[in-house]
Amino acid sequence: MESRNDKNDLHCKLQLSLDIIFEPETKSLDKLVKLVDIAFKPEACDSCINNKLLNRDTKKNCFYDIFWKILLNKNINRVFGLPAGGKELLNYLLSYKPNKIIWTNLGSELQNGFAAQLYGEYTNSVGYLFTTRGPGLATAISALQQSIYEEKPLIIVSTIDTNDNVGDFQTWDIKNIAKNITDHFFYIKNENDIFTVMDESYNTAKKYNTGVILLIDQNIFVEKMYKIPKNNKENEIFNKCDRNNKLLLINSLKEFQSKNILLVIGRLKHIHYSSLFQFIKVNKLPFVTTWKGRFYLKKYGLSCGRIGTLGKHCANYALYNATHLFVIGNVSGKLNSYQKNFFSVVFTKDKHIISLSYNKKFSLKSNDTYEINDLSFILENLILQPNNNWVLKLEKSNTILDTNLPRISRLEKFAYIASIVYKNNNLNIPISIDVGKNWYAIGKYMDTEHPNCFESATNWASIGIAISNGIAIHYATNKQVWVFIGDGGLLFSSSDLLYLLSNKHLPITVTIYVNNIYGSINEQLEMNADKEYKKIIEIPNIPIINILPNCHIFYNENTYYEYLNNNYYSDELRFIIIMLPNTNSENLVYEINADKEYEENLKNSKFENILNTKMKLYQELQKPASP
Repeated sequence: MESRNDKNDLHCKLQLSLDIIFEPETKSLDKLVKLVDIAFKPEACDSCINNKLLNRDTKKNCFYDIFWKILLNKNINRVFGLPAGGKELLNYLLSYKPNKIIWTNLGSELQNGFAAQLYGEYTNSVGYLFTTRGPGLATAISALQQSIYEEKPLIIVSTIDTNDNVGDFQTWDIKNIAKNITDHFFYIKNENDIFTVMDESYNTAKKYNTGVILLIDQNIFVEKMYKIPKNNKENEIFNKCDRNNKLLLINSLKEFQSKNILLVIGRLKHIHYSSLFQFIKVNKLPFVTTWKGRFYLKKYGLSCGRIGTLGKHCANYALYNATHLFVIGNVSGKLNSYQKNFFSVVFTKDKHIISLSYNKKFSLKSNDTYEINDLSFILENLILQPNNNWVLKLEKSNTILDTNLPRISRLEKFAYIASIVYKNNNLNIPISIDVGKNWYAIGKYMDTEHPNCFESATNWASIGIAISNGIAIHYATNKQVWVFIGDGGLLFSSSDLLYLLSNKHLPITVTIYVNNIYGSINEQLEMNADKEYKKIIEIPNIPIINILPNCHIFYNENTYYEYLNNNYYSDELRFIIIMLPNTNSENLVYEINADKEYEENLKNSKFENILNTKMKLYQELQKPASP
């Protein structure tokens, strides 16, 4: 077998070729691309790459140098992307990447896109994804939509050759297509655009927590000198509207004073939570959280729990009986219960609502909505006092209604165990969950003490997102991560799985729910009116557990609890397999039946009736109506 040292010796023989190519008079781009493809393989000799590709002596302030200097000035220290060969010049740009910036490749443009945007959010910055201009960028479109709908800061960097025609090799009319996908499309067509366009694209992605496409004309890839501007107007741009909005907000909140106020907390930028906690503490405000904004730090104020039919009765009681709602953060998404359905209409009707949001598109419809960037500036010295009797009323309801919802299916029981272990041990481990039934089950029971420890898609919600998100969270926070995913989602994100298997040192615990009832196929049967709903399709399980290292398999709740309660930390890659029965009833999730009777019980404070509310099959899992 060829050893690592043998491979290093082999790659060191490339140094002479690299020396030739990097001579100023050399223009052999094809040779360069081929060597870059070789050098960036995982087994490449470190000295070859670092000495010849990264630390070479070239003309300063060419486009490549400027590009990376701009990113370094914005504290970007990790980028994501999948390279290519052929005439794609993106590899040439990546080959100039400085040592201070790490390049991570999860093996797929889609998974790289998921990871990049979450990494950007968790580092209070922007995620950068590099894709090729044809199929690469097309594959990343779903990740772009994810960043738009889930409000994650992402910039997709790709190239365009204006000399190509539609129909040429890997060529499409991306400029016009991009404008129909995102409102934020940027194009560097010549050297005069570099600084302004890169600043504008970064500021847009960061301010609005959204997805941006940044195209670079391939003709700009030349050795040309550029002058670096010294001024960065980022803060000036961000705070331009906040000062006016604060004055308007103070005026609007005057009628909220001494009323039945409830603070509704959505997803915030990480840097703004300390200001929010101070605001709650000073004003002694009761508050509820949402699917994404969940936390139970009760030391700062009166926490009434998480709202929704998969939330807490005490939170729903507070939301229903409040007269004034002050909504802070972005709260869109079906699992936040703010869609136009019975629950949201009933629970927010006839209330005076003021919303603070980073983007009006993702805020609750309200009397007054303010789009802000610096929440700390807005909340500083803001006084908002609730009615004392209202606070006492909620304190009483909390003592009675703050209970966990029933566990009916085996899936729910296993999910509940994970939440109990997490809470009883006061863990601060970030959690990443996929979509599907495990999505609802984990989200139904898991409550994190600290904010932004629970990563869940709610709007775009692409399958197979959990592992890439978990990898991004670890790289951004250097913390251990819990990932929950179904067997279908695991197979969908197979490139992420291969990345983990190649990086077993990562402290990520992946819990996989396994059965042979594959939802995507079973749902096809359910939609046929002439078939029995209870009938299921069984598919042989792919033997994934045979290839997974450090793998622990559980068939019952007791052994799972005993193991997890004694081994909640893992300093290396770990897999936990939950084997579920092959019956529909044991793989379902149940929600609060928020009907008229439930509404009346909330209205009349009938606590016993509220606690005895019957659960129903979660709406998405119910049998479709017959045509």
